[in-house]
Amino acid sequence: MPKAGCALLSPLLVALLCSAAFPAEESKAPRYKGPVTGEYQSTFHPLADVPEQEPNGSAAEAQFVGCGNSLNPASLANTPSARDTDWVSFNASSGDLLTLDTGPQQPDHPEVDTIISLISDTGTVLASNDDFGNSLWSRIESFPAPYTGLYYLRIRGFSGAEGIYRANVACEPAPPPPKNDVCAGAIKIGCGEIAISGSTAFAHDDYDLCPGTPVCESSCTGFHSPGKDVVYRLEIVGAGDNIDVTYDLNPRSTDGSIYIVTDCANVQASCVAGQDSPTGAPPEELVYTFPAPGVYYLILDAFTSGGADFTLNGVLQCATSTRPQVTWGRLKAIYR
Repeated sequence: MPKAGCALLSPLLVALLCSAAFPAEESKAPRYKGPVTGEYQSTFHPLADVPEQEPNGSAAEAQFVGCGNSLNPASLANTPSARDTDWVSFNASSGDLLTLDTGPQQPDHPEVDTIISLISDTGTVLASNDDFGNSLWSRIESFPAPYTGLYYLRIRGFSGAEGIYRANVACEPAPPPPKNDVCAGAIKIGCGEIAISGSTAFAHDDYDLCPGTPVCESSCTGFHSPGKDVVYRLEIVGAGDNIDVTYDLNPRSTDGSIYIVTDCANVQASCVAGQDSPTGAPPEELVYTFPAPGVYYLILDAFTSGGADFTLNGVLQCATSTRPQVTWGRLKAIYR
C-alpha cells in the first residue's frame, strides 16, 4: 500500500477476547515427523508449576499464570459439542523478551499438536505458532513486549488435537540499547568502503523526522520515522566529499528510512538529505555530496515502528585526504 494511504487508516481491533470458536477442519502442509521421544527441547530455566484450573476457555476466564511459571499439569479435552481452548494471562514490561511454548509434562509423553497465540489486552493477535522445528509443540521465541501490562496466551489443539501438556511463560529483560542508539554515542564512519551489519531491535525511537504525521512533505524523506534508530558520525574534511550507501532491513516488512542531519537536537530542521521509498519496503539508497566540511550524522531509522537487522553497504568518497605534516625530523628519518 502506498504510504500516502497511511493517514487514512484507523486502527482495527481483532474481536478475540471472548471467542473460542474455530473452523471445523484445518489443514497444513505435510511435515517431517521424527521420533516422539526426545524431540522437544525446552530452553527455559526451571519454572514453577501452576496447575490448570477450569473454566479457562476465554480471555474473560483466563487463568493468571505470570512470568516465570508453567501451566502444569494442563490438558486439552474436547467434548462432542466443543473443542477445548485454554487461556492464561501474565503481566510483562515494555521491551521484555517473551518466550512462550508448549511441551510434554514428562519427556516420554506423546506430542500434542498445539497452536499458541500471544494476544494483547485489546484482543490483537501479536504472534502465533503452530509447529516449532520438527516438533508438534509450539513456541513463540524472544518476542519484544510492545507495552507494559496484561497479555494473554491462548492454547488450542490443531484440528481438534487433545491431550496433556504444559505451557511455559518466560519474560526476560531486553539487552541494553547499542552504544550508538543516540548521537552522543555515534560510531564514526571513515573514508572508503562501508560494509556494516547490525540491529535496531534493542535501540530506542530517539529521532523522528515528523512525529505523529505519517505523510510529511516538509521532512527530507517526505515521511515520518517512528522506528528504532541508530546513529553514525561522518567527519567531512572537504567540500565535494560524497556518500553512496544502500540500507537494507530484515525482515523486509520493516520499512527503512535513512537520513543525514547536522543537529541531533532538531533532526527535522537540520536534515540535509534523506531517502524513504514511497511504496513497499525496498532497500533504501542514499546518495549525497557534502557542500562543506563539518560533522554530519547518518541516522538509520524506519517508517514502521519496529526494529530489525540491517546492512549498510556503499562508500564514503573523500576528495580531500589529510596528510601528515612534513617536518625536518621526519625528512631526516626518511633519508637517513
